[in-house]
Amino acid sequence: MSAVATEALFSTPRLDVVMISPDVAPQADKAALAAPAFFETEYGGPPEPGFALELLEAPPPPGVSRAAVFPLGLVEKGGSYIGIAHLVLGYPTETTGFLGLLLFDQSKQRKGYGKEFLDGIYGWARPHGIAFIRARLNPENTPGKAFFDKMAEELGFDHPLIADELGFVAEWNPDLVKRVTEFELSTRTVNCLAGSTCSTMC
Repeated sequence: MSAVATEALFSTPRLDVVMISPDVAPQADKAALAAPAFFETEYGGPPEPGFALELLEAPPPPGVSRAAVFPLGLVEKGGSYIGIAHLVLGYPTETTGFLGLLLFDQSKQRKGYGKEFLDGIYGWARPHGIAFIRARLNPENTPGKAFFDKMAEELGFDHPLIADELGFVAEWNPDLVKRVTEFELSTRTVNCLAGSTCSTMC
């Protein structure tokens, strides 16, 4: 039986992406508990039960409505929760979606789920006026950086990380990538690069 306990916000070929609610938070927690390396890098210790509910109850950024905040559970179709994400629409600019968290069960990493999710979330957010998905990457997150580097290599251009007030970030806009060359990219926006995700283990 599928672990989806609510209607999917959007789906990809292998994932149903749902809003985390108090009812499903314990199921979503399983993905967090299965990503100990991520928590060691980000928080300096192992994951603890209740992380998904804590994420759900976290206040939105200053000036942002709670309606623009999306704590997301990533459910493998026909299976269980394998990841958690946290997206804020219209932050830090009106046309940006900020991905403050993206983690996967370690057994599901390096299987293409990260790129699949980013493509899906961009496609879902675009009709909401979002042109870019921006995400923070901890510089010490070696697997996360390797993920970005691999995506950049596949798209054929370099992927430097940009340091700004939100940390080390990159931005995801596959439509733009399809329309410009690597040289034109820097004239359009210094931040627009191949893949991005926050504190990420993809």
